Amino acid sequence: MPSFCASAPDATCQPKVDGYERGTVRGYDVRIFSDSATVASVPGGDVMTYNKENWDIGCSRDKMTSNVLCLLYRGQLYLSIDKDNFSFISVGSDHFPGTTTSIKVGSKRFDTRDGRGDFPQRKQLLALMKDGTPIVTRHSTWPSGLNVDEEFTLHGMQAAMDVAKWGT
Repeated sequence: MPSFCASAPDATCQPKVDGYERGTVRGYDVRIFSDSATVASVPGGDVMTYNKENWDIGCSRDKMTSNVLCLLYRGQLYLSIDKDNFSFISVGSDHFPGTTTSIKVGSKRFDTRDGRGDFPQRKQLLALMKDGTPIVTRHSTWPSGLNVDEEFTLHGMQAAMDVAKWGT
């Protein structure tokens, strides 16, 4: 990732200190490392203190194509973005075979049984996923088969998407 402070649009920031840059995007605190970032999940929140509710972003460059792919995640919700668009939205890992994985965005529910928790309806999901929208996720884990449910709001998502897009 190039220098965040030098090139991020509409961001306020502080110079690099101790290997990272810190700034604000859309009112959310952001911490940028060379290949990753954290975005606060509440306006005015602080990314310097670990918070499992924050958005984490990890970016990597393909050694063959030089394309950059960034993974945004919060809890068990994962979004992958490259310079052109989102390549996947998924929930959870280590899925129990044959079970349904679900996302409920606001009042709209989406299900998949693909075994990886990937949702082919990513355009529909992204259209519904806005800052502050409530979301519920569910997947069944291997080997127990027990459901893992998470419920939170999507505060900070647009700021996290901006940082990821900037990094690609």
